[in-house]
Amino acid sequence: MAERDDLDSKLPPGLAEVTGKEFGANLSRERTDMLDTGVLIWLVDSYDTDRAKVQADPLYSRLKVKTEGRDIYLENEELVGAATSFITPLSLPFLLDRLVPQLTAAVDGNPATAVQRAAT
Repeated sequence: MAERDDLDSKLPPGLAEVTGKEFGANLSRERTDMLDTGVLIWLVDSYDTDRAKVQADPLYSRLKVKTEGRDIYLENEELVGAATSFITPLSLPFLLDRLVPQLTAAVDGNPATAVQRAAT
């Protein structure tokens, strides 16, 4: 199974301490600043509803990860979202084929580049 470090993705020290070895963690609104990472992948229940909610949040709206368009949203019930939770030798190539274009768009340095919803 691939670990975060295997894909050369590192969490900032503060966020790494909060998540530990877990897949994710809950943060209080006061710690929204910890989400200001190189790229942020949200695993949401409803793509349109939850994305709109996050994007409208006044604290999140101030973060560079949002203003520079470096956030990616994956829906739990879609194949790509599910593949992030159940990584196997068969699902990893599927996930990477769909996630790499999103990551490329998110980190291209141009906030005008839209990160498209992952193809299912």
